[in-house]
Amino acid sequence: MNISHKKVRKILSLQSSLSVLFAVLLYTLVSAWFFSPTIKAVDETDGSLILLSTDCNDPMRASICSSIDSAQSSILLIIYTLADKKIITSLKHAADRGVNVAVIFDPVASPEATFLLGDKISSFGRRGAGLMHQKLLVIDESIVWVGSANMTASSFLQYGNLMGCVRSKVLAERIIEYSKALRTKSQFKQPPLQIRLPSQEFTFFIHPYQANESLKALINKIDGASSRIFVAMYTFTHEELLRVLVSAKKRGVTVKVLFDKDSILHTSIKAYVRCKREGIICSFRKKSGLLHYKAAIIDDCLIFGSANWTKAAFKVNDDCLLFIEPLNNQQKSWVNAWWKTQEMEF
Repeated sequence: MNISHKKVRKILSLQSSLSVLFAVLLYTLVSAWFFSPTIKAVDETDGSLILLSTDCNDPMRASICSSIDSAQSSILLIIYTLADKKIITSLKHAADRGVNVAVIFDPVASPEATFLLGDKISSFGRRGAGLMHQKLLVIDESIVWVGSANMTASSFLQYGNLMGCVRSKVLAERIIEYSKALRTKSQFKQPPLQIRLPSQEFTFFIHPYQANESLKALINKIDGASSRIFVAMYTFTHEELLRVLVSAKKRGVTVKVLFDKDSILHTSIKAYVRCKREGIICSFRKKSGLLHYKAAIIDDCLIFGSANWTKAAFKVNDDCLLFIEPLNNQQKSWVNAWWKTQEMEF
C-alpha cells in the first residue's frame, strides 16, 4: 500500500499531538497528587483537636477554607485583619448558599472588610480601648479555629503562625456569647471556660475580660515548670512574664525564647537583652516573614492564641489564650516536630 508523504505527516502530527496531550494530562494528575494540599479536619469526637503551623508546611489556608465550605448553618469570624481573597470567596459562597455568616473585625486593620464581604454577610467593625486582635472562627456552632493567624495571604504563606481547630460545642457557644458582647459593646462577665475531657483539659481565656485570670494561670504554669519552657513570641514586653522566665532559668528549667527579628530591634528589645544577660537561650527568626507566633510549651502543656506577651494584650486588647494539658501522644509528637522547626533558628 502506497501512503503519500502528506498522509505520513498528518499521522505523525496526530501522534505528536496525542503525546503532548497525554504528557499534559499526566503532569496535571501527578501535580494534583503530589502538590495539592491535603486538607486537615477534626474528627467527629467532641474535644478532638488538630494543630497546624505554617512552618510545618501544614495546609492552613486550605483547611480553613474547607471548614468554611463545609458549613451547613452558621459561620462566625472574629478577626483582626481580613484580606485573603480565598477566605473571603469561601465566606461569600457560604452566604450565597444560605449559611448565616457574621464577621467582626478591627475597622482600622481591615477598613475595607464590609465592602469586600458584600451585602449578604453581616459585618461589624469593633474597636474598643485596644485592638480587636482576635483570630477566632466558629463553624456550625461546633467547630472552633483559634490561634495567631490573621486572614491574610502573608499570614498563611510567609509568616510563622500556629492555629488549632477544636470540635467543641461548649467552646463554640462561649465564643458566640462573647461575640454578642462585642456587638453591643457590653461587658462580658463569664469566667474562664474549662473543658474537662477524659484525658485532658482545655482552658480558654478571653481578654481583656478574663485577662487577670489568664495572666495568673500563665505565671503559675511558668513558676511550676519542672523541665522545659519553650516560647515563640512575636512581641514580648511584659515584665512580670519576663521575671518568672528568669526565675525558672535560675532553678534549672530549660528556657528557650524565639523572637521576631524586627521586634528585637524595637518593641521587644528589652526582653531580648534581658534574656541574653540572664543566660536564657534565645534567638530570632532568620527566615523570611514575621515570627508571628504567640505560643509556649511548658512541660506537657501547650499555650497559644492571639495574645502577645504584652501589657496591652492582658489589659485592653480583645485577645485570647487556650491552654491544652496534658498533651496526648499525637499532640505531643506534633508539638515536638513544630518546635524542631523553631530550634533551627537558634
